[in-house]
Amino acid sequence: MSTWRGVFRCDRLGVDDCVVWWDALAAAGNWATVVVAVFSLWIVWIGTLAAVGSAYAVWRLGREANRLAAAPSEVAKRQESQERVVLLSALYGETLFVSSSAGALYNLIGKKYGVEHMLDTKVSRQNGANALRELSMPLTMQVMGRLHVLPAAESSSLAQCLGIISILHTSADSFEAADRGVERAEGVIRRVISDLGQLEQLADRLSGLCEQQIYSSQH
Repeated sequence: MSTWRGVFRCDRLGVDDCVVWWDALAAAGNWATVVVAVFSLWIVWIGTLAAVGSAYAVWRLGREANRLAAAPSEVAKRQESQERVVLLSALYGETLFVSSSAGALYNLIGKKYGVEHMLDTKVSRQNGANALRELSMPLTMQVMGRLHVLPAAESSSLAQCLGIISILHTSADSFEAADRGVERAEGVIRRVISDLGQLEQLADRLSGLCEQQIYSSQH
């Protein structure tokens, strides 16, 4: 009632000089405006906090999703690394064998006997051709479908070794028939000697790369 009388000076307007106190009513309206403004600010503040909380929750969920998504990739990389070491360990012995075999033939045909001896000696050509046919990398052929997990240097060297061995197999018959009277016989022998030297270097380099990879994986 006191608040009412603060705004209205009497109970019955228009009776006994009873009028509205407009100044007090205006002041009450101002206070109401202030209260509404404060309440509005409070609503905005609560909304801001809610937005920040939602953004943080989304960030946490995204971070966890990324972690979970990366887990299979990390596992795959670890498995690929293990497979690479196993492959290199298995191929290491084969590359050493090819390097030593190609090196022995290169020294025998190219250095000890030479082109002139091979042109004049059929038995030496026959033995050399048989040795060329025996050069092989069977394990490498079996794992051709997995060579992509190896570093580029190793996989490229393996592919080159297989290519040279294939050429030497194809050249074996021509090498055996490369008698002095046969046209281009000397060129065939020189080409075989050159391919043997290249195969030895590639296989030797490859065995060294395999050894480095295996050693680094153990330390």
